[in-house]
Amino acid sequence: MLSGSYEFLAQDRVIFGRPAAEAVLEAADRMGNQHVLIVASKTFSRKTDVVGNIRDAFGEWCVGMFDECRVPAAGIGWRWPTE
Repeated sequence: MLSGSYEFLAQDRVIFGRPAAEAVLEAADRMGNQHVLIVASKTFSRKTDVVGNIRDAFGEWCVGMFDECRVPAAGIGWRWPTE
């Protein structure tokens, strides 16, 4: 049996009807962020141009991108790695 906890990130705003890169860049600027790390799913990152467009929009503000998240999925035989 797995045990643990997960905290959802606060979702203060939903922006729709605009290009994602434009909306995310504006949100980061509004919050005063000068550096961002993009975290995305591998599929979203590699099979669409959305994440690349966001990365390009940030330019030097983008300090990196991570798309290797692993999420346990019940029922498909996934197990925590052992040391």
